[in-house]
Amino acid sequence: MITIVDNFLNEIELKNLEDTIKNKEYRLLDDTGNHVGEYTKYRWFIIDSALRSSEHRYPLLKKLSDVYGEEAPTENLNTMQLFAKIFDKDSFCDHHREDPHIYGNWVFMLYLTDEIDGAFCAEGLSVLPKRNRVLITKVGFEHWVEKCSGTRLNITGWSFCTDEVIKRWSG
Repeated sequence: MITIVDNFLNEIELKNLEDTIKNKEYRLLDDTGNHVGEYTKYRWFIIDSALRSSEHRYPLLKKLSDVYGEEAPTENLNTMQLFAKIFDKDSFCDHHREDPHIYGNWVFMLYLTDEIDGAFCAEGLSVLPKRNRVLITKVGFEHWVEKCSGTRLNITGWSFCTDEVIKRWSG
């Protein structure tokens, strides 16, 4: 199941989230580190922000819960449940699939920039990033993210992932 919703948050909610993550330090994550499951080539930047503890997370998580049909966690979130990332012209994520037994059933991407490339792709599907567009999918199918020519900013997470993901990713 894939759900795409444009204008997911109202403008104030979106701006509050953007203000929480913009102009923060970030660090490169790529395929030279630990992997959870199959090996995947990737390159992008994670933003070090207070997103997981910010009061501005609640409207996003509430609206995600409505789409999921189950209550997404809102407190004591781990790194993989809610984070922000940046893709630049060299960023991508090769073909991969997450295991729903450890990542949970759902993943989401809330795009904060409009892009002309850098699509989220799966067999027969290509979704371009668009500001305030959310892409919500069930976990477990093959997908990838193409390179973008701009700088893409988004908030993402596996709302129901287990601590096993963190343990394996941390090494």
